[in-house]
Amino acid sequence: MRIGPTTWSEGGEVVFKRYAQGGTAIVIWEDEEPVLTATVWLETPPADDDCVWVKDYSENEGTEDALVAAGVVTRTGRFQMSGFVAFMECRLTPAAIAERAKQLEG
Repeated sequence: MRIGPTTWSEGGEVVFKRYAQGGTAIVIWEDEEPVLTATVWLETPPADDDCVWVKDYSENEGTEDALVAAGVVTRTGRFQMSGFVAFMECRLTPAAIAERAKQLEG
């Protein structure tokens, strides 16, 4: 899976990881290097294991739209404040869930 450009990156390959606390992390890679980490881990977990908190500010501006446009996530409408920033909750699409399984479970 690939995402297109964000405000500050040209996009790249979607790589799924796991946070130490559990939960899905999404990292975007290009030219064998991580370009941006699209998600964050918050103390308030997302609705379920197929949901993530998307970082869409500062150097990640435009990431949520790029993930949605690429068919990686859909918006749930939920958000969580952390400091002065709102992190939007998004749900992995069936295609992204299958890709995550392939990447993480071999």
